[in-house]
Amino acid sequence: MQQKVIIAITIMTMSLFLMISVIRPAYSLEKLGSGYVTANYFSLTTLLLASYQNNERPLYLTDGYAHIFYCNLVKSKFTDEFEWEKIREIINSEIDKIDKEYYKSFEVSSVVYIGKYDFETNSFPLLENSQINNVGFLSIYSLSIPNSTEMACYDYVLKKDKTLIEIIPNIFVIKLPAPLTINRIRVTPEKAKYLVRLLSKKKLKNRKLYIRFRLNIIGLDSVKRTNWGGDKVTFNGKLDAIDIFVDPEMTIPITSISVDM
Repeated sequence: MQQKVIIAITIMTMSLFLMISVIRPAYSLEKLGSGYVTANYFSLTTLLLASYQNNERPLYLTDGYAHIFYCNLVKSKFTDEFEWEKIREIINSEIDKIDKEYYKSFEVSSVVYIGKYDFETNSFPLLENSQINNVGFLSIYSLSIPNSTEMACYDYVLKKDKTLIEIIPNIFVIKLPAPLTINRIRVTPEKAKYLVRLLSKKKLKNRKLYIRFRLNIIGLDSVKRTNWGGDKVTFNGKLDAIDIFVDPEMTIPITSISVDM
């Protein structure tokens, strides 16, 4: 009889494991040739949970993660606390197996606007609303609620219990080791002439360029509740590279900005 019970428990545990394996989030990390990953909600929340040891990981973070990425399991199992505890243990076990190094190198991009070329400094000044002045934190991801397309279970979570949406992180920032200032882009007159001609062909009202930050996350700094609900996650990190491009696909590089951090 005891053997049958053990076999039954083993089969049930394996079934739950298979359910979690099969119902994995339909989010793939875009691994770039350089080894950097495009920052997205799944990769950052996974890194957040992986930053904790299993026995120190807050239960509400594991449950919030499950509500967003494993909602089919939540729908069928969450009301039974004994079943859910088994599922929670399996999710935590899976997170513990993650190679955190894979999730530590990210890249984020934005746009900047430049003025006319300054021949005295051999540089394009950034327009005021594009300048980065003495910034100690770099925002790398902000979840747009309620218009997120990265949360497959959002509709279910919101309809089921609106407070559940408040237990998940929605802002991710990097705390830099030293303040960052970028107020101009230095290029040679020859390259500046080439750039101006490229931009003139686009017939844009403003001279728009694309800036890419590549960074490495060192560890978790803090998780704090925001005034409007949800958590703000701060990682400690450092910049590896800052590159400027003409096109949004980032196939036409213009220059790189020195990173002394």
